[in-house]
Amino acid sequence: MELEDNPSNRYLEHVIEMLMEKYPSLSRGEATKHVVKSSFFETLKEDKEFVFHYHPTYWVDIVSSESRILIYT
Repeated sequence: MELEDNPSNRYLEHVIEMLMEKYPSLSRGEATKHVVKSSFFETLKEDKEFVFHYHPTYWVDIVSSESRILIYT
């Protein structure tokens, strides 16, 4: 899936990449699934300026804590 090149999508891709770095056993598809199910993704859609005020590592931690399955990867 090719995303349009805009700041929100670049930020989203960065969070997905960082999540895969934190959990090397995670595939891109699995990482994307966890991100899309997270409050980060909803917040990005509703208030991207709020999201942009935080470093992507903050959001990786949010996604990780919301996706308990990641604890076991």
